[in-house]
Amino acid sequence: MSLKVITKEELNNRAPSVFGSPVGRAKSYTGINTGKIVDVFENAGWSPVQAYQSSPRKGSKIGLRERKHLLKFAPSNTETAGVILGKKDTSVLVPNLVLTNSHDGTSSVQLQAGIFRVVCSNGLMVCDKDMGMVRLRHSGNPDAIYEAIFQVERTFSDVWSKIDEYQSINLNVGQRLDFAVRAAELRFGHGNSPVAEQQFYKPNRESDEDFSLWNTFNVLQENLMKGGIDYQTRNGKHRKTKAIRNDIRNARFNTMLWAMMENFRSNKSFAI
Repeated sequence: MSLKVITKEELNNRAPSVFGSPVGRAKSYTGINTGKIVDVFENAGWSPVQAYQSSPRKGSKIGLRERKHLLKFAPSNTETAGVILGKKDTSVLVPNLVLTNSHDGTSSVQLQAGIFRVVCSNGLMVCDKDMGMVRLRHSGNPDAIYEAIFQVERTFSDVWSKIDEYQSINLNVGQRLDFAVRAAELRFGHGNSPVAEQQFYKPNRESDEDFSLWNTFNVLQENLMKGGIDYQTRNGKHRKTKAIRNDIRNARFNTMLWAMMENFRSNKSFAI
């Protein structure tokens, strides 16, 4: 594994809202403080490796320590990762748990399965109606959090089976283009892609050059999220496509892209 564990101090610097006090809209509201959730995760063998918090819209009254935030956790050691992964090589794929929460009473605690692809430093969000997602009410019960962690952990064997299936599905040129067009619409809006969609499924490394559904998904995800593709504006100026800088939006895009891949596996259509 190549993910660096971040300390509580680093967590506070990157996402101060993690340690904010829950402020509900109703007197009966009992929030779950994310800082305490981190302790539960660490006791269960998962360490924080990434942290983000949302930026409020102009005029918003949401305070710095009440904002929506997202944390990613990885197994605390390679042995734990290997048990979760089964036969998968932890030098290529690392299981993640992705936690989303806010302290303003507007959303539930959400726990989702994720995967870190080491070769390109991409974080993939699993989106499947039957696996990898748990929502918790703000009850403050640590036992419920432990159960949620174990529940998502148990889904990883199904995730790896799905990945094997994605790798066995080969896409023709038309299918790759259809996937790219729909992914670009998700990223830029209908008809707003700054470059020809074919450029988005151009692989960046030799290992991604086969045209399986899985590889096409990974190439599209990397190119659309990280940006850096050269293009020329109508005025003749040279530009590069921009990366997605908003990490909450990044996670949402990632989840929807996985949903497209899963829908093609089950229905032979990238429409969602």
